[in-house]
This record gives sequence, structure tokens and C-alpha cells, in this order.
Amino acid sequence: MLFFNIDHIEPELLPETRKASSSFFEGSSRMCEFFAYMENNDMLHAPKAALQAAEAFELSASLFEALSTKIKGNYSWIRNVVKDVRVEEAAHAAQLDPKSEIVQRMNSELFLNDVQIDGVLMRTAHEISGMAEYLRDTSERMCKPHISSEHENQRAHQLLGDWRTLVARGQYISSVCMLTARVGAQD
Repeated sequence: MLFFNIDHIEPELLPETRKASSSFFEGSSRMCEFFAYMENNDMLHAPKAALQAAEAFELSASLFEALSTKIKGNYSWIRNVVKDVRVEEAAHAAQLDPKSEIVQRMNSELFLNDVQIDGVLMRTAHEISGMAEYLRDTSERMCKPHISSEHENQRAHQLLGDWRTLVARGQYISSVCMLTARVGAQD
């Protein structure tokens, strides 16, 4: 499991985590198509790819939101179970530097603040929703005459950076959950 998979801790959540994660990757695939059209300055096909990516990301956001709500309501014990994980090991398992800004921010959310895992998932849902909104707006803008391809390319670079950060966060959470399951099995 690659992206925000909580099922390592609670196997009953496997269908929901797989569906939310795979929907995110479907949106990512469509977004990469959008980027390919942008790279080739194909403003005829780029809007449709952006819209398809937006739709897949909207589904993913709603699935992550539902997963967060389900954890908070029915699996509240998961909210605190990650605290026994060695963060360095989790970071290395996700191919991240334990001192990176992403890992430090995630550790703060998971271990220092009162956000916990369901809050991290809810924040993820909002971030994915923001990506969907951006792509939907981009699609609409690109269908209008006199668009600035330079401006759209700059915005696409920002979107790519946001996506990259979100993927790294998702990998880290999956790693934390996988290691949490391992720690729990040793107890």
C-alpha cells in the first residue's frame, strides 16, 4: 500500500483505504495527461484532461473525508496508536529524510499537536479537493479565448509541487501505519 493506508492498523478499513488511494492515483494519472498536453502546448486536449483529473480527485477527496469520519466515529483507538512508532524508521521506509520539512510537519501533526490520524486524513481530503478545484478552474479557463500559456505553465508547476508534497505525506503516513501494525504485533 502506497498512499495513506490505514488498513495496516485496522484490516477492516482495507476496502475504504484502497478505494480512496486508488482514486487519488487515477486523478494523478489524469493530471499527468494534463501535464503532457501542457508540455506539448496542446490547449485543445488539456482542458478535458484537467476536468477528468478534477473529477477523480473530487471522488478521492470525498472518500478520504468519509474514511476520516469513520475512524473518528468507529475506530477512535486508531487516533492514538501511532505514537509508538520510531519516526526515523518510518521516514526511511518512505524514502524520506527524517529531518525533512514534510516529515517534521507530519510528526508535529501526529505526535505533538492534537490533530491525530483522522485529522491528517481530513486535511488530506481538503488538499485533494483544492487540487480538484484548481484543475476544474483551469479547465474552464483554458476553454476561453486568449489564455496565457505562460501563466498556465506557472500554475501547473505549483500544482505539481503540491501534488509531490501530498504524495510524500501519503507515503509517510502509510509507513507510520505499517510500522504501527508491526509494533502492535510485537506487544
